[in-house]
Amino acid sequence: MFKNFITRARARSKRNSGTQLETEFTFARGTRDLRDLVAPDGFLVTPSHLQIGSGRFVRTYAVSMLPSEVMVGWLDGLYNVGDVDISFHIVPGENRAVVDELSNKLATLDAQNMLDYKSGDERFIPLRNAERTDIDQLRLDIQMNRNKMLYVSILFTVAADTPEQLEKKTRLLESVLAGGAVQVRQTFLRQAEGLRSVSPIGDNQLTKVYRNLDLGAATTLMPFLGSDLTHKNGILLGINAVTGAPVFYDAFAGPPLLTNPHMALIATSGAGKTTLVKMMSARSALLGIRTVFVDPEGEYGNLVRGAGGVYIRLLPGGKVFLNPFEIEEDEQDGRQFVNVLDKIADLKGLVAVMVEGAGEKIKPEEVAIVEEVIAEEYASRGIDDNPANLYRDETGLKDGVYVSRKGKKRMPTLSTFYERLQAKGHVTERLLLLLKPYLAGGSMGLFDGESDLNLKDAPFVAFDVSRLEERFLRPFAMYVVLGWIWEEFVKTDRKSRKRVVVDEAWAMMKYRETADFLETMARRARKYGTSLCVATQNFTEFASSNQGLAVITNLDSLVLMQQNPKELDTVCEVFKLSGGQHDFLKTAGVGQALLRAGRQTAAFAAEVAPFEWEFLKGVA
Repeated sequence: MFKNFITRARARSKRNSGTQLETEFTFARGTRDLRDLVAPDGFLVTPSHLQIGSGRFVRTYAVSMLPSEVMVGWLDGLYNVGDVDISFHIVPGENRAVVDELSNKLATLDAQNMLDYKSGDERFIPLRNAERTDIDQLRLDIQMNRNKMLYVSILFTVAADTPEQLEKKTRLLESVLAGGAVQVRQTFLRQAEGLRSVSPIGDNQLTKVYRNLDLGAATTLMPFLGSDLTHKNGILLGINAVTGAPVFYDAFAGPPLLTNPHMALIATSGAGKTTLVKMMSARSALLGIRTVFVDPEGEYGNLVRGAGGVYIRLLPGGKVFLNPFEIEEDEQDGRQFVNVLDKIADLKGLVAVMVEGAGEKIKPEEVAIVEEVIAEEYASRGIDDNPANLYRDETGLKDGVYVSRKGKKRMPTLSTFYERLQAKGHVTERLLLLLKPYLAGGSMGLFDGESDLNLKDAPFVAFDVSRLEERFLRPFAMYVVLGWIWEEFVKTDRKSRKRVVVDEAWAMMKYRETADFLETMARRARKYGTSLCVATQNFTEFASSNQGLAVITNLDSLVLMQQNPKELDTVCEVFKLSGGQHDFLKTAGVGQALLRAGRQTAAFAAEVAPFEWEFLKGVA
């Protein structure tokens, strides 16, 4: 059959002798080539976009204006949108012609300066002199062959599955680039030429759309960050809503990706905030990251108990688990020491909060007495900046066995502090009256006693404060719990990675001392290998507090989910979100989130595996 085909073709060729055949029949022509593999069925060209094949919509853009100074990463917003193809057409300038043009530019600047000197209008002369210095240096570098002028066309296409998605994606892209002083224009009425210019065939059909860049500026065009947020040792958070790729996040990725391991998670009620925190913590545990939860709603019981963790429910008049006077050794520059002064300052804040809970303000003279009494409490036990003095010798017979070891000294308690305060005389009478409810047996006596808690190596620890009164007792308990976590969890092992989750942290913004403590923890925890995760559904409480703003704006990772419509504009203003990011949050569904990790941003949908729900759902 193949032979007969060749014969017929030759016969037709003879009948048309004297005329050149328009098509040559060859064996190679009947085989597949690259065009057959990549070419679509066809194009439908409209003034503002193209439809490729039966269901892909594409819009072509050209970069028309650049920032006055381009830095590495100035195009990251373009790379991070997803479904974007980019082409750079670079034509080197001829050195002699470029030097002549620069010389003419210098002459023009000098002439304009002379005219301004004569007219007495010298306002713009300093700006021209700065421009002249830059041009003169560039001319010299080109003459010495240290630099080169390049003519660059920056073209790209954005693709989507529907015209509606294309419109949404291009609005997002335009707003992201505009935030970096990058102006782009659609290749209106020239979409086909634009697409061919972006395709990898090296044919620029938009030759009049170019900008001048030197070698240094041209190197910043390269994609130093990918369009997907993927940390090498990260946990899976979900699926990128734009590219469909998995989003892997590592709070401890470190520079240059993240300057600190802390995260703020802001969402309205029912958005899936707590489920996301549980999922992130459970998956982190597989990497050896231990987590402590400050749980104001009693939502972490299933996860903690199911994983063999420690779950503590604080109740009025219940068992005392934590002693706020506990102190541990610290480390700085390889030196072990006990930071008694910082502990005294923390406890002064605690007493101030206790006084404020009684509806009063602590007086300056009372602050001085409190500081003196706390210092005496530690000094009476021989505790100073020497770590060895935290321990006592317990060598001797125990159950008929000789034991040689050192045990931790008994720490001061609220009761011993109260007794020493009584000894100061009548000047402390008001203070004693206000602090009495906090003693054992009192209505707020949650923390008067020695610590009765051993965290060991539990993967999860949760402090449930949901049964405490919300106005004061709950934020007060959260403050004490965080102080104890700082001493007994954060400071005890710098080398291991840890996470502290403070859910509904807005409650701590009600009192200056509790807000200050959270801000301090955000600043210091990084040095102890600890990631602070602040979650809240009440953003207004944070935005109205200087300490609150200092906390959330200095956490290098931000997760935004569904927002309260009344707070959405405030959230976007505080975090400098683009119009497209605003639109995403406005329509985000349950489990959908916007993650900003350092300089990278990704919209994703959290993906919980079926077997994980056994641990993640439910309450305590």
